[in-house]
This record gives sequence, structure tokens and C-alpha cells, in this order.
Amino acid sequence: STVVAISATPDAIIDEFGYCLKEIPLSGIPKSYKDVQWDIYKSLKLRLTQIEKGKRGIIYLPHIKEILKYQAFMDSRGFSTAAIWSVNNEEHPLSAEQLRIRDYIIEHRKMPKNIDLLFINKSCETSISIGTTKDKDSAIDFMIIHSADPDTREQVRGRYRSDLDMLYLYCPDIVYDDIVIPENWLN
Repeated sequence: STVVAISATPDAIIDEFGYCLKEIPLSGIPKSYKDVQWDIYKSLKLRLTQIEKGKRGIIYLPHIKEILKYQAFMDSRGFSTAAIWSVNNEEHPLSAEQLRIRDYIIEHRKMPKNIDLLFINKSCETSISIGTTKDKDSAIDFMIIHSADPDTREQVRGRYRSDLDMLYLYCPDIVYDDIVIPENWLN
């Protein structure tokens, strides 16, 4: 028998079934979206303070508690935010408004116009698709992916189905070599 496995993030398939995989050559050119610019960051709070008003984006965080914390922070800065996660989460059930927003995104493939920032977590890595190159109303300005896992990054980036102006990627090991402490603050 022949088993065909297709994935944008094949590492799990390779880890689990690598011993029996045969190399199959690619045919055609894989389709991908362009990220005009990208940058790495270490502090999410600092990265969020640098978001300009009027910009729209998607922010991925792995845990709901983090989503709620940073959503409140961005609300306090005057952004219109929304957050969605699994409809099956019993500890943090989605509100009627969150369900309405989730359904709108799934049906229309875009964020509601009144939302600046959409917070998502792992449950949305494969369940939503936002944007098309033909629909300018679905455009976002940036994505922030707060994960260093390559598969997670690939899956989350794939939630926006168009070219992206700016992609911010979490890098816990980044060393800022341009931080200078004035001499009078030392010792």
C-alpha cells in the first residue's frame, strides 16, 4: 500500500514515519506568500508598545492567559482587540461576541472592520484563513508570532493567505548589542 502525507510542516510526519518514507521529488513550484519585511524580538510587551495606531494585525500567543494579559494591555493603549481560541475550552469558554467574531472570520475570511488586533492561539493554527490577494478589505499590516517553534511559525503565518508587509518573530536567544548603560549608572 501507498500512504501519501501532505503538510506545510512535515517535521512531525518525518519524526513519526521517517524510517519508512521514500523520497518523492516535488513536481511544480510550491506556492508561497511574501513577507516584505521581518524582524525578530525578545520582549513581547516592548514589541507591542511599538505598534502604531491605525495598523491592523494578528498576534499569536500559545496560552489563553497570555492572550488575556496582552489583550488587556493593548485595549488600555486604545486599540480595538478581539481574541479567539478553541470552542471546546471549558476553562475559558468563548463569549457570544467571541463566537460571533470567530464565525465571521471563518465565513468571510477576514477580520471584522472594527477590530485592529486579533489574538489567536494554537487552536487557530489550521482552522482559520484570512485574506486573499483579491480582497483588499481583508488586508492586515503585520503578524506577530510569539513562538520559536518552526512548525508553529509556518502554520500561523499560513493563517493569512496573502503577502504580508511585516512579520515579527519571537527569538528568545536574541542578544541586543546596542544597549548602552551610562557609566554613572554602573556600580
